[in-house]
Amino acid sequence: MRKKILFFIIAVFFLNFSIAAYGKNEKNITIKAKAIYAADMNGKVLYEYKADDKLAIASTTKIMTYLLSRELMEEKNIDGKELIYPKVKKLPSDAVKIGLSSKKKYSLNDLLMTMMAVSANDSAEALRYYFSGVYKKDFISLMNLKAKSLGMKETNFINACGITEGNKCNYSTAESMYKLAKETITKYPEVLNYTSKKSISFNNRNVPTTFRNILSQGIDGLKTGFTNKAGYCIVATAKTGKSEKDRVIIVILGEPSNSSRLSDLKKLIDYCKEKIKESYVTGKESE
Repeated sequence: MRKKILFFIIAVFFLNFSIAAYGKNEKNITIKAKAIYAADMNGKVLYEYKADDKLAIASTTKIMTYLLSRELMEEKNIDGKELIYPKVKKLPSDAVKIGLSSKKKYSLNDLLMTMMAVSANDSAEALRYYFSGVYKKDFISLMNLKAKSLGMKETNFINACGITEGNKCNYSTAESMYKLAKETITKYPEVLNYTSKKSISFNNRNVPTTFRNILSQGIDGLKTGFTNKAGYCIVATAKTGKSEKDRVIIVILGEPSNSSRLSDLKKLIDYCKEKIKESYVTGKESE
């Protein structure tokens, strides 16, 4: 009898462990990411896996740079059409750049667009230095203060673009990045006008966006990222209904390859849409 009870306890333990290894949902999804957090715009969690783990976030950093830039523009009544001479910071040779010149003026809108659509690191850093001057406070300090105000745990920024500096990098958690994305889309949904296109026009040329091969299944944003330290990351969002509020946000951190990032994203989009559909049919809230 004791052996039967012991066997039952062990069986239950391994069953629970198996489910936990794939998140808090009853359906297992084979994934390769280090962390995942998916929820709708109401905050209903649809899937999570190691969502509280502190991880490098690469260029998904730029979501914070965009949000803070837009907030400072509103506060200081600065028009997006304002032209500025950018401070061009020296960046690693392999860092994505749009090719800004310190001798030429660019609109703030163009800097925001190229940062989000093309992941231009020079645009992100130009915004950083511009707003540090306008606001008379260090932009990176403001990024970290904003993270705290949003309740982003285990989060710290050292730059505005997401590159690794020596052994240091920007880091956060999958759940915290969801909070950032939700705030950004809620306050400034027009950001999706940049990320929902396959290409943008800049300096009289068409430039392919980082989302050019991802725009399916209703996906229209928000930011990709990659560094050797972070792996392949994405903060994606997709429409799930007719209303702008009918959308899901999926954060994927630490994928081993671009192909696995895309594969896992497609699986999760399908799974989340099915969960939302089930909640409509049954009238039950998502887990």
